[in-house]
Amino acid sequence: MAFGIFIHRTDSIYADVPSEQYQFPRQYLSRARQCEGDWIVYYEPTKVGNTKGYFAVARVREIIPDPGHSDMY
Repeated sequence: MAFGIFIHRTDSIYADVPSEQYQFPRQYLSRARQCEGDWIVYYEPTKVGNTKGYFAVARVREIIPDPGHSDMY
C-alpha cells in the first residue's frame, strides 16, 4: 500500500480530468505504479488563484500508456 498525492493544476499542460484520468510523464511511472489499486488524494497548489488545496480522493484503477503521446501515461 502506498500513500499518493497527485498534484493537479487548472492551468496544467497535461490532459488531466480528475474524475477520469491523470496524465503524467514516464519519469513518474515507478512512483505512480506504487499507487495502482490504492486511493490517492488530489491537491491543487494554493499559489494558483481560486484553488482549494486538497480537494478530492480517487482510486488508481490502472495505469496505461497514452496512445496519443509517447512517454506519457
